[in-house]
Amino acid sequence: MTHYYRPIAMADAARPEGAVTLAGGWGWFDRVEVLTRGAAPVGGSIDQVPTDVMQRLTAPRADIAGLTMGRPQIMGIL
Repeated sequence: MTHYYRPIAMADAARPEGAVTLAGGWGWFDRVEVLTRGAAPVGGSIDQVPTDVMQRLTAPRADIAGLTMGRPQIMGIL
């Protein structure tokens, strides 16, 4: 059965010990939501996330159109 891991992103200054940076940016997480098709979401700790998934969640995002993804970006559609 395939599981998907959704980080519960936080941005406040009260960052607990053991929290990891989300996508190399300004946010962090210390909990995840484990999603399984056809089942209700279940809360979990970052310890249960597989190493390869954790690397993808924490790796810095590539720049897009010259904009750095290390900080929030705003886009408007008129």
